[in-house]
Amino acid sequence: MLNMKFFSIEGASELIPQLEVYVEKLRKIKNKILQKQIQIDTLLMVGGTAEPITYDSSQASVQKDVEELNLLIEEFNRVLEEINKLGCQLKDPDLGLIDFFYIHNDKIVNLCWKSGESKVEFLHDLEKGYTSRQKIS
Repeated sequence: MLNMKFFSIEGASELIPQLEVYVEKLRKIKNKILQKQIQIDTLLMVGGTAEPITYDSSQASVQKDVEELNLLIEEFNRVLEEINKLGCQLKDPDLGLIDFFYIHNDKIVNLCWKSGESKVEFLHDLEKGYTSRQKIS
């Protein structure tokens, strides 16, 4: 199984300011990735004519965009790795959903935090997700 780091509610909540920064970075990088992919797709469609393929400026542009896309993906993965190093699990970068392993009533569960929430106050079973989260009692 994964290398599991267990959190207290307070310990998980203390990470929120740092996690908000990471989540925002991931959102921005993801948007750049999507924009770059659209640029590449557009260039490839425009270049997809019946003309013989020659190495021209549009191919050079596609190559440059692909290299930039790869750098963005690497940057996304670096930020994701920073989250993982904290012992957290990013579940959804768009919503900013992050889970933390926690022991509740002698059972391993996930504390669940969503970007914008001021503290960690929800949990759910490991097999279930965000839609089944419940307020910690």
